[in-house]
Amino acid sequence: MIRGPNYVFLNIPNTGAEEIEKILHRYCEGQVVTPTHETLLEEVERRTKVFTVVRKPYHRAIELCRWYAPEEKPMDYLTWLLARDTLNTRPYSYWISKCTNVFKIEEINEKLPPFLLSIGYKIPTPEVNSPTFETTIEEATFIKEAFKDDFVDAKYSTDRRSKT
Repeated sequence: MIRGPNYVFLNIPNTGAEEIEKILHRYCEGQVVTPTHETLLEEVERRTKVFTVVRKPYHRAIELCRWYAPEEKPMDYLTWLLARDTLNTRPYSYWISKCTNVFKIEEINEKLPPFLLSIGYKIPTPEVNSPTFETTIEEATFIKEAFKDDFVDAKYSTDRRSKT
């Protein structure tokens, strides 16, 4: 989480949010905070703007696998991971229900500067790149079912080839 004087940025794991954190730290008085659930709620209540970024669930799921278990087959690792309650697999609804603004990482270069300007911060146009990953039909079918709520909550197409 990044806390600023009038905002909180929630970093949803494996969404590409690290680049946003760098921008907020450099240009927007952002401080890194590692909250507990209770302090998170306190921070959210004190700030007028709470925002986050989401990423197409296909790409987020494959990134989870590549980051934490690069040698394993994505479906094997995801099956194992989804059986546990971790922050990495919590549905988007866990995070975005606390937010006043939710941005898709695929659109962040266009959407972040006007938002930050509206809360008093002028930043250069960011060049955030969100890698995309090819999925097999079998992987896509599995991810579509396992993360079905994320597709709906973050308003993403389930077409694995579409950008958003």
